[in-house]
Amino acid sequence: MPSNRIEGIVHGDGDDLMFVTGNGTRLPLGDMRVQAGTKATYGIRPEHLTMVSADHGVRAEIILAEPMGSETQVLLSLGGTKVVGAFRERAPYAPGEVLHVAPQLDKICLFASGTGGRIA
Repeated sequence: MPSNRIEGIVHGDGDDLMFVTGNGTRLPLGDMRVQAGTKATYGIRPEHLTMVSADHGVRAEIILAEPMGSETQVLLSLGGTKVVGAFRERAPYAPGEVLHVAPQLDKICLFASGTGGRIA
């Protein structure tokens, strides 16, 4: 399954860096060391998104859900970008409903916006 790619910029300083999308959605960077102000593409594979409670995740609106046997692939609007999540949890995924997701921090990749080369 291809990786999700979300455009944005790194904000913050020191240990408090976040990736911010064009609509202001904030995504965690974990312990990545990247210069604030860096324009980048945030990469995360569908199977590396986890459903979490609202106070621990990023808001994502369901666009479409497709049961695929052992998992359900869910097309989401996250940070103004369409992304796919692959979830093993059985739930009544319905278009228009909101999920909260969190990326597995050790699985995030950052790519340079201009060249596509890997930053971190």
